[in-house]
Amino acid sequence: MSLLCISLHSIGQKITVDKDGNYHAAVKPADKTTGKTYTDDKGVVYDIYATSKNKIYVIRKSKSTGKEYKCYLKIN
Repeated sequence: MSLLCISLHSIGQKITVDKDGNYHAAVKPADKTTGKTYTDDKGVVYDIYATSKNKIYVIRKSKSTGKEYKCYLKIN
């Protein structure tokens, strides 16, 4: 019988410790809506969201796959 050891690690993973000393992956804070909107050049209006690091983005839908994705906005 052989023993296989696997090391699981993630680079930069945030970890918390509970009161019993057990380790858990930290829960990422949810993004929040800003209450503002973005209108693109075609007149489509999107709600603006902000990450915990105050990066702003809108949620768009791919025409080819129909999947939603984040489109980050860069303010000049």
